[in-house]
Amino acid sequence: MGPIFNHSYSAVGRVALAAGTLNGLEVLTGKKQLSLLTLSLNYLVLHQFFKPLALVETQGLFSASVIIIGGISTLVETLLLFPVDKTNKNEESSVVKAYHSMNEMVVLAAGVVVVVSAILTTDSNIRILCVSATTLYVMRFARKFYKETTFINEMSQREESSSVVPEFLVDETTRLQGKEVHYLVGRNEFEKLRTFLTLDIPLNNPLLLGEPGSGKTELIKFLAAEINHGRVEGCDGWRVFSTTCTAIIEGTKFIGTMQEKIGRMFRFFEALIKDGEKVVVFIDEIHQAVSTGKSTSSDATSIAEALLTYMTNPRIRVIAATTHDNAMKLDQNPPFRERFEKVIMPRMTATRKQKILEVHLREIQRQFPTLTLPENLFERVQLANTLKGEKSLRRDIGLLYVTAANMDKTKRSVDTVLQEDLLEHIEGYLAILDSQGMVISEEFEEKLSQAKEQLGLGFGGENQIFARVVSTTRQLTSRGVINLDAVLEQVVKRWSA
Repeated sequence: MGPIFNHSYSAVGRVALAAGTLNGLEVLTGKKQLSLLTLSLNYLVLHQFFKPLALVETQGLFSASVIIIGGISTLVETLLLFPVDKTNKNEESSVVKAYHSMNEMVVLAAGVVVVVSAILTTDSNIRILCVSATTLYVMRFARKFYKETTFINEMSQREESSSVVPEFLVDETTRLQGKEVHYLVGRNEFEKLRTFLTLDIPLNNPLLLGEPGSGKTELIKFLAAEINHGRVEGCDGWRVFSTTCTAIIEGTKFIGTMQEKIGRMFRFFEALIKDGEKVVVFIDEIHQAVSTGKSTSSDATSIAEALLTYMTNPRIRVIAATTHDNAMKLDQNPPFRERFEKVIMPRMTATRKQKILEVHLREIQRQFPTLTLPENLFERVQLANTLKGEKSLRRDIGLLYVTAANMDKTKRSVDTVLQEDLLEHIEGYLAILDSQGMVISEEFEEKLSQAKEQLGLGFGGENQIFARVVSTTRQLTSRGVINLDAVLEQVVKRWSA
């Protein structure tokens, strides 16, 4: 038996080394074609090992049990569990998958034979051949295990992430559950928005056009609240989310990071629609998708190009928003622009503005029940923003809430709180002028307050004087170093004259 074993193992060792070498080359080069040669050599390994030990019938029985039956079972399993995706031309057919699976069965069986040969042989040279072949086999299966483990981890992470709301998205449906939102701008644009959403046409994605504070964001909140209450025909059960291009761009330093964020967002939506739901996502500042919505790398694609790959499902509707001026930037990407239909927000009249402010004042009173709101609260807030060069309704509303919170916390009057805010604005602007090389004394702000008293100005007087100082410095930029204290003196003299 010894010589027979040695003779058998000698053949097994040489053939196995050749097969193992091809396996090693397949690992290094990634050429799957080498598996065709490896398969035939692995059959020879099995044949040479069992040829001296058993009759032909026994060999056939072994082959049927270990290789053919294993291969057939793998074939059946593959055909049943891995149906062909006919929409994907790059998808391997079930037969090809079954072939590769059966090949793995043969390779594994041959690998076991090689290990057994290395243990039983009495010839050290044959043992070296078998050990070498075993090492190459191990390399192959280690690489395969690593790839499959990585793939499984990626799929599990994707599945996990698809069930969690991405951090840059706001779930308006959940946030506004059971709440009423008062949309006071107009009903025509809401009806137009509803019509676009209920038409199953991917190109009909609404684009809200209006100036800051014209009610674009409030319209989306109103839509989400109305859907929650079942008052939007054709939109029962829809989920509403919101985000901004700024939120998508934030933190995207490397190529593909932004595209991955968008992909994660839409995978989350796709997981929702599998359960029969429909999704609306509101993306504000959409002009950044074309103009500045890019990664820091020059060859990274824009948000628009990434969104185009996903905006084809009628069950996932995108509502975008921007201003009239910024809307022209969308023309830089015509295919992206053609995916949207304009919904023009109405002009913000004094009556509409007053209605909106009344709602916010009631909300402020609800948040701060012990605070007595002065009648001139909003007028003072508007004046303060005007003195700072801020003229949008959104800024006014924001400052309104901040001022009320400070009044409630510090128990000070509206004029005192806003005066402090105005002086902080001046201080910040002085830092900018100082960085531009202007000469500014430490007593400049004190001189500004004295000038206000001298000129008999009331609330915001410092800002009125400072605005003229800044305007004067712009006319003197070509005259060397500018002394801001001297400019202030000139302004006060001209004002007094």
